[in-house]
Amino acid sequence: MNDFRTLKITVVILVVIIIEGCVNYIDDRPETIALVETKVSSEFIYNYYDSVPGSTWNKPKKEWKADFNLYTDPQVRKLVYYFPPPHEEMYFVGFTWPIIIQQVYSDSARKWLNGDEVSELEAMRMQKRFETDIIAPIVHYKENHNRSKK
Repeated sequence: MNDFRTLKITVVILVVIIIEGCVNYIDDRPETIALVETKVSSEFIYNYYDSVPGSTWNKPKKEWKADFNLYTDPQVRKLVYYFPPPHEEMYFVGFTWPIIIQQVYSDSARKWLNGDEVSELEAMRMQKRFETDIIAPIVHYKENHNRSKK
């Protein structure tokens, strides 16, 4: 009887340790920088990544190419967007709903930053920049492209 009680206590302790480990693993994920909600689907934005003439989103400068290639993974619907100066930076973006700016690589930091390493003001600037410099040109291009086909 005593052995069974010891076994039950051991199992309960092991379950608690396993659950605690899972919770800590989930909590250790880096904070995202910004959520970008749009009237168009994230799939639409994702599909037009390299379709807009003149865009430099997928053309980082030579010194940043390794970091760009490391993070770009179209198989898991995550892409990197490069922005030239001023505020030269790259955004690591996940295409869910809403679109998620997960990390930023900036000229000043010279490393990938998570949401907890970026001020709220900077996160808002990045969200606005993504909306203005990525989403708006894609929507504009698509609208004009559809008109020219008619």
